[in-house]
Amino acid sequence: MYGAYLQFFDEEIRQHGLDAAFRTYYPSLLAGMFGGLFHPLIHLGYALEFRNELLLGEGFAYACSWYRDLGAIIDETSPQDIPRAATDPWQALQVIAADMSGDFTADAAEPEFETRLCGVLARPRMVEKMTQLVQGYVPLDPAPPVSGYSGDHNNSTFDDEKGPNTSDESDEGLVTLDVLHRLTECTVAVYADLTSKGAHLDFYLAHAVTSLIATFMILPYLDDSRDRVRQLRLQLFALLGVYTVEGRGDLPRQPTAAVSIKLKREASEAETAMATATPDDSLSGTDRWMDIRSRAILANDDHVAKVVRALDFFRMLYGDPDDQFYRAALRTVDEITVADDWRFHALPSNASKS
Repeated sequence: MYGAYLQFFDEEIRQHGLDAAFRTYYPSLLAGMFGGLFHPLIHLGYALEFRNELLLGEGFAYACSWYRDLGAIIDETSPQDIPRAATDPWQALQVIAADMSGDFTADAAEPEFETRLCGVLARPRMVEKMTQLVQGYVPLDPAPPVSGYSGDHNNSTFDDEKGPNTSDESDEGLVTLDVLHRLTECTVAVYADLTSKGAHLDFYLAHAVTSLIATFMILPYLDDSRDRVRQLRLQLFALLGVYTVEGRGDLPRQPTAAVSIKLKREASEAETAMATATPDDSLSGTDRWMDIRSRAILANDDHVAKVVRALDFFRMLYGDPDDQFYRAALRTVDEITVADDWRFHALPSNASKS
């Protein structure tokens, strides 16, 4: 079926163009983008960033072939009836980590990620609890001020001198970026700083990290505010779902929530410059990131370069005053040289909670 899907989407893109094809088909596929370990989402993000029509068709075909329907969790249109279980992604992680019902306990003996995922998604109570966490943080009604932010779609938004482009100065655009910023902080913290004894960097959490760039690229193309909410919910599930499936490792210290980008821009010209993601290109800062980039390219697993590139992207976009992204990148190049260096199994540390 993949070949038939690819032929269809390639023709649609040829006839209508990249932007129109994406806006036509992505909303109907959004709820299934978790399938294939985020790869369809990640590929579509690259397609938009680099204006690559071939990659867009491949991403859509990938999404159709690996569709994993999460509509029950992210598509609710009347969340006023759903209790708000968490007001921050880290609080949602803490709720999952502390749950003793067994609903969030993955089968640590099962070697396959997809099988572990199917196991937890087959539990109605887990789905209900996860829905409360996801929709509570990103509610749809009353509609939160989450709007697309515009970017330069004719060039890569990753520039060593200017950083990613976030040109929407509206309150809605900045609040959207703040929500994604907080999701990024929490996802990177779980990826890089899990304190479970002997825990290696997790292969699946690495994909949750790289998928964040895709969401940043995709949001400006979503004209319906409901789809922007769905996209942010999908990204939150990427964090909460993988954390659950991978065994709910011991959470590290909570990352300090960054100052709102909107408030930064209102404060002063200097803070405005920080908020627009101009990188800190002091000599020492540049040198250490150049060293990490060089080491990432030399690694014998291509996921290393993708993760480091994502972390460098976040540094450019949000700033890195606490060195969170640098430390995560350094740990990645220090610990991962070949594919076998990743952890692929679920941690057993929280099995006693069931």
